[in-house]
Amino acid sequence: MEFRNVVRLTICTGEDVFVDNEPLYKFLPKKIEEMGLAGVTVLKAEFGYANTHRGVGSALGRFFSGKADKPIFVEVVDTRENIEKILPLLEKNAKHSIVMMSECQLLVTDYLRESLKNKNK
Repeated sequence: MEFRNVVRLTICTGEDVFVDNEPLYKFLPKKIEEMGLAGVTVLKAEFGYANTHRGVGSALGRFFSGKADKPIFVEVVDTRENIEKILPLLEKNAKHSIVMMSECQLLVTDYLRESLKNKNK
């Protein structure tokens, strides 16, 4: 079996966290794609807790929508070099969010091998 060292970047945010007039969880994938990173996944959690200092606050969100905003997780897995390209963007725009990085190993499957071969052509 073959493994590669990669970095997983996870941004924990909420539906109510915006960059200008766009939700952060929609803004980030566009920017990440523009920067040429391997990919991004956005996951919406069913329930979570965060204090009211994040975004417009869950109390205000509950007033307008009848429910609190849901937690959102934006995940990116790539090389450390590529992940470091987006850190300045996150430092500037991921306000009221938690950004975590962890090193992990990626199992190189036939699918990944084929993807890497096509990318290098």
